[in-house]
Amino acid sequence: MKVISKWVLAFILLINCILLSGCWSYNEVNDRLIAISVGIDYIEKSEKYRVTIKAINAKPSESGVNIIPEVISVEGDGIFDAIRKSGPLLGKKAFWSHMQTLIISENIASKDMLNAIDFFNRDPEVRQDCTVYISSSTTAEEIIRLEANLQEKMNYNLNNAIKTQRFVGSFPALDLHEFIVRSMEDTVEPILPIIDFHSDGDLAPSLGGSAVFLKDKMVGKLSDNHTLFTLIIRNDITNPLLLIPINKENLEKDISKITLEIYKSKSKITANVDNEDIKITINTEIDAGIAELGTPIDFSKLEYTEAVKSLGEEEIKSQIIETVKRVQKKYKSDIFGFGKAVQISNPRLWKKLKDEWPDKFSTLPVSINLKLNITNTGKTMKSLGGSE
Repeated sequence: MKVISKWVLAFILLINCILLSGCWSYNEVNDRLIAISVGIDYIEKSEKYRVTIKAINAKPSESGVNIIPEVISVEGDGIFDAIRKSGPLLGKKAFWSHMQTLIISENIASKDMLNAIDFFNRDPEVRQDCTVYISSSTTAEEIIRLEANLQEKMNYNLNNAIKTQRFVGSFPALDLHEFIVRSMEDTVEPILPIIDFHSDGDLAPSLGGSAVFLKDKMVGKLSDNHTLFTLIIRNDITNPLLLIPINKENLEKDISKITLEIYKSKSKITANVDNEDIKITINTEIDAGIAELGTPIDFSKLEYTEAVKSLGEEEIKSQIIETVKRVQKKYKSDIFGFGKAVQISNPRLWKKLKDEWPDKFSTLPVSINLKLNITNTGKTMKSLGGSE
């Protein structure tokens, strides 16, 4: 009996090996084009969406395999409609699992952002960690085509450019999943990087500033500088530079700016609630070093280090206050997360206020506590410009 059972088991295993081997839904790589970047524009005249897809096509060559970008633009009544129409024009069906970049034009973002990206959130093939950008003064199609041209010339792609965000600080970095989550939350609004053209003889994509959202609509823009201080408040910054203006009266030296490199930055937002009176406090501590100095200052002398520290604290605090007030008055969009602090401090009050939060947010009193630590002066205490 045991012998028969062993033979039955062996037979079942053999059948399973035959029936379950292989991939029932596989696609040959030669039959698909890998979509890397997608741009979405809205054409007012035709009332249609224009979808531009940059795909890569691997073609054999004498030296191995050439990765050739192919770009196609298609109009449709909806995003998916246009994508389906791209198949015959590309000659192959697009494969979405390696998508890295999604660019939305400003005219779409300012009307209904979430509906525009619904397909990319809903389709199981699309990766959710692709970076989302807003094209400002130019179309998303132009950016996609420029990226494809630069890829052929110098192997450029936007996915690598966005990785420099932590060193620059002039633009945010937000993927598709994070944007959708923050858009659906009540306590903090999303911001997205703005992409444009930069012309210095040759055209190149330019990242700088941020698009401010209120729920599903873009309501305004922040400059590079305002974006930097927004990211400091949000703890979304790692290693950028801060330029601190200094004049003769402040330091008794004829110098315009000292460049500080941020090593560490930590901000904490707290809400002090008294009935329905709310006061927001931002506590920020920054560790920074002297990155560039064009004047003969000897930092072995404590008074100069303390002077730079004091001026730095004054400048950063001023910039943070200016950024907060600008967003409060102009956009009423809580991109800083003040609502989250209120929710933590008093959940019952937050439940009462959340539906009218944009108006409440715009009038909140905000105070800043800032501490700047100068922890490093580089390899030398003195400037190369000479001595006193």
